[in-house]
Amino acid sequence: ADGPAPATPDTVHAGYAPWLEGAVEQFGRFTNRQIEGRFRVFLAEAYLRLGRLDEARRSGADGLEMCRATGFAYGTGLGERALGEVSLAAGRLDEAATHLGRARELFAGMGSRHEVTRTTLALAALAHARGEAAQATRLLEAARVAFQARGMPARGARAEGLARAWAPHAGDAGARPS
Repeated sequence: ADGPAPATPDTVHAGYAPWLEGAVEQFGRFTNRQIEGRFRVFLAEAYLRLGRLDEARRSGADGLEMCRATGFAYGTGLGERALGEVSLAAGRLDEAATHLGRARELFAGMGSRHEVTRTTLALAALAHARGEAAQATRLLEAARVAFQARGMPARGARAEGLARAWAPHAGDAGARPS
């Protein structure tokens, strides 16, 4: 296939990285650290999609710090979630749990149900990585229901797709005979 894969509704497209790098450079010339922090977090997500974990961690940490320093709670939640996803990709599961827990708490505290639900998907991935199949299934179902209730069928379908992909198959060690 030509070009990058299409973006999923829950991610920043990896192909956005060059554009985001330019945007971060431009924002660095101004004094709006709140927006610069948010774009650094978006760049971290793009680097993550490209597998550039060291750059993702640096950009996410810088963005998170900028958002915290300016009192930008929403951006802080985005930064925590991004660093949680980077930590998860790096196999740092305890670190991922800390960041994702903080993100969920921040979003819940501000009443951002959409971002709580997006973070729930990341928490499901963490549970899956820890081998906690029942917990991953519960989290995916909660996300699916929440997305469907908000009229977001594509995001609900993403949760369904992950549930199918992570389900034990016949012959797997975790599968029970019928």
